[in-house]
This record gives sequence, C-alpha cells and structure tokens, in this order.
Amino acid sequence: MILNGKKIETPFISKVSFYKVFEFLEAMQTEKDEHRVRFAESLLKDLEPYPLLKEGSEDYSIVDQHPDLVERMMRLLFPPALSLNEIKTACPPFSYAFLYF
Repeated sequence: MILNGKKIETPFISKVSFYKVFEFLEAMQTEKDEHRVRFAESLLKDLEPYPLLKEGSEDYSIVDQHPDLVERMMRLLFPPALSLNEIKTACPPFSYAFLYF
C-alpha cells in the first residue's frame, strides 16, 4: 500500500477502490425515479475517464487526485443530512490516515 507517498509494508494487499459505488450507480440507472437515474448517469459519465477509481490502486493518492469525484461518490455512502449527529470516515485498514471525513 502506498500512503502519503510512502510504501507501507503489510501482510496483505490493500487497495482503494470504489467498485461497490460504481455497482450501486449502475443499479440506480434502472430505477423508476428519473432524478436518481440522471444523477447516476451524470456521475458515471464523469467517472468514465478514471477507470482506476473502479479497478482500485495500491496508491491511495488517487483519492487526492480526484477530490470532487470522490466527494460525490462518498455522499452516497455518507449523506450530508446525517453528518451533524454522526461521525463517519473512510480510511485504509490499520491506519489513521483519513480518505474521507
């Protein structure tokens, strides 16, 4: 895993990937609610040039390279309406480095 430009040795391969978010967006495209469909189509179109976000990478700097896209994807997982009364974060395993909070 590469975190903050440093290779960190671990007994496992750790990758940052938004594969499940992509799956969710693809499923949203089949819904009846046209607003959700348009949202999913728009975000997937914007993500299309960056397949590494879906495939995954050991270099966690891909999160820093695409902050707006990551923010839009993470809002699906952590709705802003719930951010005032709950603490949420995304971080690599066994690390205190936050990818999103």
